[in-house]
Amino acid sequence: MLKFNHMEVNDEFRLRIKELDDKISNLKDVENRSSPILDGIVDIKEYVAQDFKIMWILKEVNSEDDNDEWDLRDLIAKLKQDYGILNGWAGTFNPIVYSTYGLVNNKFWSEIPNTDANPEVIDVLKQIAYVNIKKIPGGALANHTNLLNSYNIQKDILISQIDLFEPNIIICGGTFSYIKNDLILDEFEQIGHLPRNIYYSPEKVIIDTFHPNNRTISQEKYCDSIINAVLEWKKKYHKF
Repeated sequence: MLKFNHMEVNDEFRLRIKELDDKISNLKDVENRSSPILDGIVDIKEYVAQDFKIMWILKEVNSEDDNDEWDLRDLIAKLKQDYGILNGWAGTFNPIVYSTYGLVNNKFWSEIPNTDANPEVIDVLKQIAYVNIKKIPGGALANHTNLLNSYNIQKDILISQIDLFEPNIIICGGTFSYIKNDLILDEFEQIGHLPRNIYYSPEKVIIDTFHPNNRTISQEKYCDSIINAVLEWKKKYHKF
């Protein structure tokens, strides 16, 4: 089994994260409208402790005309409530919780505790990096042209986040088509798989899938397709 080195949490690492945060904050001057939303590693110590580091890449925050800059990492860290996930966020984050919990614990959707009855499973979000390709919030329905234009302006930040966070498992929730040309895929083996495609290399697996809150496939199929893709990657490159 290929062993990954644990990332070291030191002043330089935190400084580089702060530099990326500053670049995101400065996007307001570029976009000249809503304030940017910071994103990245939810809990640095939890993230770097993982043997297989997981990054979710989504589109944008649904918070159009929001002029108050805030931090998506802080929100994610506070999503757990006594009744489950914070109201208004379950549609997107329940599938992320179940998929991530399954990846970390080698379980499929039917084996994972329900967040409503067992909110402690939501704590798995502390182990991920969560980033958007567009750091400026948008509306309920993402506009493809706006997303593409914004990504072309901001993509150096996202690529820097990927390089710095060194994820082994990258899950693109409806975003692969935007970023694929900026990923170095020559070394990857492309696997046709539900829901779209999977890309394997010894160090990384990249999953091209739907948005977590999609209505194309069931939540069970959505989560299990991600979990199974990573299990197959582990069998191929990381036999225990």
